[in-house]
Amino acid sequence: MIEVFTGLKNGKPQRLIVLRNGEDEYRDSIDVNSGFQREQLLQRAALHFDVPVAELQVLDAEIVKVADAEDQKADGGERKTLDYKLRTCADLVATQFDIRFLIDGIMAAGQPLVIAGPQKALKTSIALDMAFSLATAGHFLGRFKVAEPVAVGFMSGESGLPTLAETVRRIARAAGHDPAGVRNLIISDRVPQIGSPDHLKAIDAVILEHALEVLFIDPVFMAMDGAEAGNLFIQGQLLRRVSELCQERGCTLILLHHVKKGSANDFQPVELSAISWSGFAEMARQWLLLSRREAYEPGSGNHRLHLSVGGSAGHGGLWGLDVAEGIYQQGTDRQWNVTVLDSTEIKTATSGKKEADREARKQEVLASDRREIVDIAVKLKSPESKTALRERCQCGHARFGRAFATLVADDTLQEATVTKTNGQTYEGWKVRDDQEN
Repeated sequence: MIEVFTGLKNGKPQRLIVLRNGEDEYRDSIDVNSGFQREQLLQRAALHFDVPVAELQVLDAEIVKVADAEDQKADGGERKTLDYKLRTCADLVATQFDIRFLIDGIMAAGQPLVIAGPQKALKTSIALDMAFSLATAGHFLGRFKVAEPVAVGFMSGESGLPTLAETVRRIARAAGHDPAGVRNLIISDRVPQIGSPDHLKAIDAVILEHALEVLFIDPVFMAMDGAEAGNLFIQGQLLRRVSELCQERGCTLILLHHVKKGSANDFQPVELSAISWSGFAEMARQWLLLSRREAYEPGSGNHRLHLSVGGSAGHGGLWGLDVAEGIYQQGTDRQWNVTVLDSTEIKTATSGKKEADREARKQEVLASDRREIVDIAVKLKSPESKTALRERCQCGHARFGRAFATLVADDTLQEATVTKTNGQTYEGWKVRDDQEN
C-alpha cells in the first residue's frame, strides 16, 4: 500500500511528496496545484517502484486531497475565502486612480522597479544617489526632482559598508547635504533571502519599524538561490511574494540586477528583455536600465552611460549620463559629478566624440608616416630626391604627400643638392642635422 505525505521544502513554494510502499520510499518536490507536475511525479515514482504508471494514477486525487487537508489544518481547520476584490466595469471606470510619482517622470510609488545593467555600470552608486535623493527630497542625479522626503531602506550585499559609506559621502557632498543629518535612510550590508518565510517576516518587521516607503535590494541575485533561475513559474512566485509584501505595506520595492552577458557590448541602450533570469522583466512595473555609451578607460574615473527609463504608468525616456568620480588616491577625496544629457545632446556629444576620434586617428597615421620618411632619409645618409624617398615608403602616394608637406613646412626636411656619380646635380632633400638622431 502506498501512502502519501506532504510538507514544505526549505520554505520554497513546492511541496514535498513522500510515496511509500512497504519499506520502500520515494520522495520528490512539486507544485501540487500543477496537474502536469503531479503526472511527472507519478511517472518517476512508477520507475522507482518498478510498477506500471496506471497503478499509481489513482494517487493523483489522493495527493491533492492530502495537501488540501494539510492546508485546512494549517488554517485552523477552516478554508479561507479568497478576496479577489471584484469590481464591475462601471465601478472601475468611475474610480479615480491617482498615480503618485516619488521622482517626477522616473519612479511611481507602489510599483516594483528593476534597476539593471552590465557589470561595473555604477548600478549601486546610481541606486544610492536615488535613495539619498528620496530621503532628502533632492534631485535624483542632480536633475529629476523628488516630490517629498520618504523613509528609505537600502540592503546591499556586494559593496560592503566602507564602500557604501564612501559613496554616500560623495553623493551627499555633491548634493550639498550633511549625511549625518539624514535620519530616514537606513543601510545594511546584508540582503534577505526572499524564498525564506523567516526572511520575509524580517523584511516586514523592518518596513513596519522604520515606516519604509521604499526598499532597495542590491543585488537581487544574492537574495535568491539561483537553482531555478530559468524557471519562470518558480521565479515568478518568489518575486511575487516579496513584491506583494511590499505593496501591502505601501512600500515601493526596487531590485538591482544584471543584464545578460553580451547584451550591452555594442554601446547601445539595452532593452527590458536583456534582464537576466526569468521573471524579472515580467514582474517589473517600471525599470531603469543602464549601459555604456563607450568603453571605460581604466584609470580615468569617467563613465559615459545610457539611462533608459520606462514604466506601466506611461513614463519613460532616454538620457545620457556622464559620471566623473575620479580614482582612489591617498589623501584625495573622490567625486560624484553627474551630467544628464538629453537625446539631442547625446547625439551631439557622440558626433563630437566620433569626429575627435577620427581626427586623433588621422594624426596618429600622419605621425607614423612622418617617422617613416625621416627614418628612410636618415638611413640614406645623403640627400635624395622626393621621388626616391616616396618610392621607398610603404604609406602610398597620397599619405606620403601629406606627411612630406608637413616635414617641409616645419623644416624637418631641408632642400639639398643631390650629386650623381657622373657629376650631374638636381634638387633633393635631407633631414635637418639636429633631427638625425
